[in-house]
Amino acid sequence: MKTILVTIDGSEYSKRAMLKAKEIAKVFDSNIILLNVRNTIIPYLAFEESQKYYHMLKDNSERLLQAAKKDFSDMEDKIELVSLEGDIATEIIDYSEKNDIDLVVMGSMGLSAGLIQGFLLGSIANKVVHGIKKPILIVK
Repeated sequence: MKTILVTIDGSEYSKRAMLKAKEIAKVFDSNIILLNVRNTIIPYLAFEESQKYYHMLKDNSERLLQAAKKDFSDMEDKIELVSLEGDIATEIIDYSEKNDIDLVVMGSMGLSAGLIQGFLLGSIANKVVHGIKKPILIVK
């Protein structure tokens, strides 16, 4: 297992996914790609406001990735940070299929988990599970 892709969004579930991926990576001496996808569906805003919103999302993604990288300080030479934009599930699936990924690790729910009650699996995780052809580990 050479490369593990970990999707992160700052939620508790993605933090658990990072810890599990790190554990696996140490056993197999794997590289880890930390991936954050910015949903670029911008609410109806004036042009100037939409530009500010877009840049805020980009800055937040970079901060999130840099903070996550600190959790892998003992593996710094094996970590890659990737920030993408678009439909989150689609981008995760496309990235994993177009790159040499051996395992995708993601949390069972993301930041919206508290807003939606009664689901066993978050909507993004569910879409990825059903659309991906690579091995995937969902962490609760």
